[in-house]
Amino acid sequence: MRCARVFTFHALMFIFLVSKAFAINNAVEDAVLHGKWHEVIDILEKDSTSVDDPIATFLVGHACVAMSRNNDAVELFESVTGGAVIAAWAEWTASLSDRYPLNPIALYLYADAKARLGELEEAIDGFTQALQIEQNFALAFDARGKVYDDKGEYDQAIFDYTKAIEANPMHVAAYYNRGYVYAAGKGLYYRAIEDYDKAIELDPWYAKAYNNRGVAYNRIGQYDLAIADYSQALMINPRYAKAYSNRGATYSKLGQYDLAITDYDDAIALNSNYAEAYNNRGVAYKQKGRYTQIEAEYRDVFEVGADHADSSEDTERDCDYLGQYEHAIRDFDSALELDPKYAAAYLNKGNACCYLGRFQDAIDSYSAFIKYATPEYAHYIRGVKYQIRKLRRK
Repeated sequence: MRCARVFTFHALMFIFLVSKAFAINNAVEDAVLHGKWHEVIDILEKDSTSVDDPIATFLVGHACVAMSRNNDAVELFESVTGGAVIAAWAEWTASLSDRYPLNPIALYLYADAKARLGELEEAIDGFTQALQIEQNFALAFDARGKVYDDKGEYDQAIFDYTKAIEANPMHVAAYYNRGYVYAAGKGLYYRAIEDYDKAIELDPWYAKAYNNRGVAYNRIGQYDLAIADYSQALMINPRYAKAYSNRGATYSKLGQYDLAITDYDDAIALNSNYAEAYNNRGVAYKQKGRYTQIEAEYRDVFEVGADHADSSEDTERDCDYLGQYEHAIRDFDSALELDPKYAAAYLNKGNACCYLGRFQDAIDSYSAFIKYATPEYAHYIRGVKYQIRKLRRK
């Protein structure tokens, strides 16, 4: 039995306004219920009133997934966010499934709305009901797998993605999603690359598949292949902030800090609220500063002669690497303004403050790191506490 659907006054008003702006007509509804996704797109794309209608956008997005127009699907789903929009989608799909309780697509769409509301168990129930009616429903297997992935149940997610592929070997999203779980959930990067390869073979213009294959290549140390994939993703979608950030991180690993900083600049220009990009750009500035400092010290040791470097040149070099640390701290601060509990940014800021001799600021940053450190950072805590004790003796 479904839980009672409760919406705020504003959400209900939004739903009312949407229904007034554009009514999903019988032709659209019939095409949806029979899985005629080409017709769904043809009808809605020709109707100018559907452009600003979230229900139409969701329907075209699902049609694009079914037809392996994956970049279009990503863009469409990213354009319909926010509580009121999702509430409108949930209300419409609930009405559809109430009127057609034995139609697997109606149940699938209702379960999709539940997943977007964060009601994961109800979403799984809905997808399962759809699969009980249509046993080879690739879209429902794929969507249920995504919910299991969100719950951290990776083996069940992989099982569902595999069933989706068995039901429809041309279903690109299932290969992509299974690859993501193999990489992010299981750490099986070579296996993930195989799935991304297949997704790209079926859809050579799938920007996210290139980006995520780049992440997998990066994880196994194949940095040139990673950069090539990020660059391909950006060729397809020049506004892909995550691909810029990921390529920047790989450039940093190769010591190419100027290229890394340029990529982080582009990522931040596209998404000014991208806390991770600010943090990573700060790390690149810090690494560049450290490299410049070591380079200067190396020259001072090995260059002989009383006149090899006058004081003005030394001062210029000092300002160069110190300026990189200042840049770094500004970026860490920007990241923390966006996410005040961002543990990595506190740790990185503490390190940069140490280089500049700002010991109290370093202690404060390290203390905040300890406060907000998540389990993945637990192995740093002992060293950070030791560093705080050292700084307090200075």
